[in-house]
Amino acid sequence: LHSLAEAYDHLKLQLQEVLEKDRTCAELAGRALCLSRNLISDTVAYLLLAATDLKQTDKLPSLEVVYLWQSLPIESNPLPARADPDMQKAMKGAWSTLIGSLIAAILSLRWSFRLFDGSGAEDEAEAAKI
Repeated sequence: LHSLAEAYDHLKLQLQEVLEKDRTCAELAGRALCLSRNLISDTVAYLLLAATDLKQTDKLPSLEVVYLWQSLPIESNPLPARADPDMQKAMKGAWSTLIGSLIAAILSLRWSFRLFDGSGAEDEAEAAKI
């Protein structure tokens, strides 16, 4: 009986140690989602700046996706309620370039809404189409 009690205590300590160091699946999925957002956001910024001579981006507060959504032209803006006329005016020439139209198309995709702004942005985009 004493041996069983000792084995139980050892197993209990091992389980406690494992649980303290173990990450849950939700934590790992959240981390992967965060890294995915950062990768895509940084890639979009790189594409807009690295191989181009676009000076219009200097007038934006940031190159984060939420600001780029606000600057998309009204005819291709999937979230027209969030549009900012000043940013749209500043970026008008940039969106008419090949790389600008590519980035605008990427930002208008459904997965872009889900990744950067959740289902709220997706619902808003669907309502804007109607």
